[in-house]
Amino acid sequence: WYQRRVRGIGFIFIFSMFIYLSTVYPSLPGGDSGELMVTAKEFGVAHPPGYPLFTILAKLVITALPYGSTAFRVNILSCVLGSITNALLGACLLKATKNVTVALIICAMTGFSRFFWIWHITGEVFSLNNALVMALLLVMYDFCLEEDTERKLKLTYTLAVLSGFALTNQHTASLLVLVMICFVLS
Repeated sequence: WYQRRVRGIGFIFIFSMFIYLSTVYPSLPGGDSGELMVTAKEFGVAHPPGYPLFTILAKLVITALPYGSTAFRVNILSCVLGSITNALLGACLLKATKNVTVALIICAMTGFSRFFWIWHITGEVFSLNNALVMALLLVMYDFCLEEDTERKLKLTYTLAVLSGFALTNQHTASLLVLVMICFVLS
């Protein structure tokens, strides 16, 4: 079962990457993307809340990838983050349903829905936010099922670190983090 689950998650990631990369914006998309890309290239500060985690990741990708314009490189980052989001969703669904087919169908419906797809092929903060929220939900799911106190404590630390990352990316994650804090403390 473990191997099927890992293969299923890997398939979701690779398939998502293939689709996203084949439809990625080759240049500058609309919205805040231009500002975020210039901010990353110049290693500056974007409009509030500043998006420091996205800026750092985008700067690393701009520096590491030798091919394409700055806009294309940051758009590639969003493709990778979107694929990670889909894989994390798949991991959560496989744990909950133990059904690879159901997980694949739901991941396809979610990952290729209009809003997910558009944000996962453009250089925006939403793909990173989606990946961090899915990571939080996956760890929270494990926390809820865990009975061992020591393991639960380690999951709490993981939730704390992921929450910190999520809060440095987009303020909307604060709503989820507040609910999770209340749940963990209860």
